[in-house]
Amino acid sequence: EAGVDPETDFDGNANFSGSHDKTWALVESGAFQARVLNEVVWDEAVEEGRVDVSRARDFFVTPSYFDYNWTARGDLDAEFGDGFTLRVQNALVSLDGSDQDVHDLFSTDSFIESQNENYQAIQDMAKFLGIIQN
Repeated sequence: EAGVDPETDFDGNANFSGSHDKTWALVESGAFQARVLNEVVWDEAVEEGRVDVSRARDFFVTPSYFDYNWTARGDLDAEFGDGFTLRVQNALVSLDGSDQDVHDLFSTDSFIESQNENYQAIQDMAKFLGIIQN
């Protein structure tokens, strides 16, 4: 969408650094030409002065998308009693501003109920990139 062709616009192959902080450090050092990392993590690092923004900067931010998810094993109700999975879900989605410590642990403002189809765009891109197959 941004007109960048990773096959021709960068020297070398894509690489995985293992962590967000290593990713921007590798860009700062010149070892990586570009980076992809979580916007919340990036914004926090910039705000705290952990990034040299003269050497690593944003050039594109993806539109919002469904990201991290919590998935319950199918046998939890059998193991812990009928309705257990729903009680866990309700506990997470009902957290409010008074539970900021919990939200901070997950770098989020809230939890929402989600459906499989919310991740279709991610699955489609992973298939396009050859990360997963049909």
